[in-house]
Amino acid sequence: NGMASIWCIYCYLRKHQWNLQDHPLGAERTIENMMDYLVDTLTGADRMGVVGKAWWPFIKKCAIPLLHIIIGLFNDIDDHFLRRIEVDFAIKPEKELEAIAKLEAVVS
Repeated sequence: NGMASIWCIYCYLRKHQWNLQDHPLGAERTIENMMDYLVDTLTGADRMGVVGKAWWPFIKKCAIPLLHIIIGLFNDIDDHFLRRIEVDFAIKPEKELEAIAKLEAVVS
């Protein structure tokens, strides 16, 4: 299995290796040496989890979990947007407004 999620993002150990409590250190994974695995002759596990070119090649020492960063940023933006809609635009019934006011009085 050559999927990226089974590989350590810091070295070239597979999950069954890095998941061991006293595992040995694997070869350091850098942006430069990861690009060595992006050749057409390598497929699957031979690619060591490398699935594409680096988004930020100027970063030399680590592999950035880009999807997690994007998901986190999107979640923050989405949460903020939904809060703004709720506060500024949502029409609430009078009973809900009274309940919110009572809750705010208790919390304050």
